[in-house]
Amino acid sequence: MTTHIIKTSKDLDQFKNTCYYVIGNLEVHGDLETENNLHVVGSIKANGNIKVNGFLRTEGSIEADGFIEASGLVNASLGYVKVGKYIKTDGCIQVDRSIEAGEFIHAESFILAGLQIVCDGSLRADTIMAGLRALEYYPDENRMVVCGRLEKGKVELGILKETLIKQ
Repeated sequence: MTTHIIKTSKDLDQFKNTCYYVIGNLEVHGDLETENNLHVVGSIKANGNIKVNGFLRTEGSIEADGFIEASGLVNASLGYVKVGKYIKTDGCIQVDRSIEAGEFIHAESFILAGLQIVCDGSLRADTIMAGLRALEYYPDENRMVVCGRLEKGKVELGILKETLIKQ
């Protein structure tokens, strides 16, 4: 699979149609900000922040040293999401594997993860489900919802552990 190097958000314009549609992986040097939906048939790795006005969807994983902000769905259909700072969306988060954030995770609707959800700060969503893939094949640690504090919502599936470290 081809890896496309993105140094500025303008470099992404070559993939713009009704949304930004990229076949291949994205390697982002710095921050990435789009004015529309972003769909990547591959993975995204950014050494900065990712901000999308719309949905953010990959068929692989999403990694960012900074934060992820989206006004719609955040989805890694065959991968994981890992950020150094936080994940914030006006929609929902749906990930095949795990979700990890150094600060907080906030979604207006729901958070679904195939394996564990981990953040040092607050966790906020109406419905939270972790371990959808782990029910039969993985040990309990892959069904964990670990956060500093559950600020809003209910863990419908998974094992909640509040560390009360970061508020």
